[in-house]
Amino acid sequence: MRKLYIAIGILLVLVLATPFVVGIIAEGTVRTRLDAMDDSQLIALRVESYDRGWLKSRTQLELGLGESYLSQIEAAAQQPQVTDLLRNFAIPVIVEFTHGPILVGENSGLGFLGVKAYADPESQVIELAETFLGVPYLFEFRGISKFGDGFHFSGEIPPFEGSLADYSYEFSGVDVAGVSTLDHVEYQVVLEDASLQGPLLSALLESLRITTDSELRPDSFALGTSEVALGRLAVINPSLGASPMLSAENLSAVGTISENADATHFDAEVVYRIGHLAVADAFEVSDAALGLRAGHLDSAAINEIVAATDWEQMTSDPAAIMTSVMPLIDRIVAGSPELAIDPLQFTLAEGDFKGRVQLGLVGSALPTGSISDFMNPAVAVQAITADAEFTAAKPLVEMIARLVAAENTPPRIGPDGDPLPPEQLAAEIDGQTAQTLGMLTSFGLLRDSGDDYSCALVLRDGALTANGQPVPLPF
Repeated sequence: MRKLYIAIGILLVLVLATPFVVGIIAEGTVRTRLDAMDDSQLIALRVESYDRGWLKSRTQLELGLGESYLSQIEAAAQQPQVTDLLRNFAIPVIVEFTHGPILVGENSGLGFLGVKAYADPESQVIELAETFLGVPYLFEFRGISKFGDGFHFSGEIPPFEGSLADYSYEFSGVDVAGVSTLDHVEYQVVLEDASLQGPLLSALLESLRITTDSELRPDSFALGTSEVALGRLAVINPSLGASPMLSAENLSAVGTISENADATHFDAEVVYRIGHLAVADAFEVSDAALGLRAGHLDSAAINEIVAATDWEQMTSDPAAIMTSVMPLIDRIVAGSPELAIDPLQFTLAEGDFKGRVQLGLVGSALPTGSISDFMNPAVAVQAITADAEFTAAKPLVEMIARLVAAENTPPRIGPDGDPLPPEQLAAEIDGQTAQTLGMLTSFGLLRDSGDDYSCALVLRDGALTANGQPVPLPF
């Protein structure tokens, strides 16, 4: 029995002492993380105070923009007074920590550490903002570091609505949720809707979602997938009528970075999609997609380029930047990178367009292994491989060809010395367009399939073909 009492006593001491030890570890971890964030160049964080207790700790921070980022803004905007204003602006933030293993209070349960962060309500600026928006807080962030299960977090910006002068506004609030570990993070940010209504401008945004699932690595880019999706965007000038100046639905951008097995090269891809987009009565497109992919890129060279890029030096001495990164670009070129545009599609009033383009670079075909070899077109055409194809509705191709012909047609003067009437000039352009398309079709460079035109281009070993027909090159 005595041994049982001793064991229980030891266990009790450990339970009671653990929160104090966790508090010490948490403070060290927090300060280390804050230093790392401060080195990110985007954010500047300053610890105003840190009160460490037994079960809980509390720190007061000042959150602002990093000096490097401010220098970029100043160099780009050339407005020092704006930068000075931003440099002196900081958001006071309170962060409360609950020490494990038994978390008490709002972050209750079993875990290593509980976190709650919010804008300091005792700050005059924060108090004025909360009063103006009519919200109990500007934002809240909560998280629990669970044993062996990562850091689970959530947060929100509360909804608000109101009016100012002749304008009214509504904001549904923003919700954030996710989980992170030392080498992985996934989260989702959701904004259901936001609107602004006024006599000269009305805007509506619906269903904005940002998701990320990434593998984090020190001193390198993150691998994984990120997506931004927007359900609807509309901008209207009520004084000009009810028709939107800008209307967009189902917009998205999905970016993916993946690495090869030996972690020496990576592929990067981003795909943009538009369900429908209209700009007043001047332009309308639907079912549009554009995919950009760069493959087999030298990971170490890309990381070195990013590390060597300094915004201030880029604006003050771009030649020096180019001198330092050119050897790195040559390393990328030597690795035979690839580029693809796929998918490439859209629908206009004239019809559909679908196509793709794939480009490759054969580094071994460059005599010196340098990008400067491309200055010689005969060398460049031997080092480049290409595979492209497209199919487009005839009215769409004719419209594009007509625009090109009109752009290249100089002003015409009639026999009487006056400019040709618009209808006569349009007839000439139509004739040129029909002649050009007919010639391309007869030579086999365009395929006429009844409702569509199509073409397949291939470049290999310095030889170009279109639909299997050789196309002479000027070099």
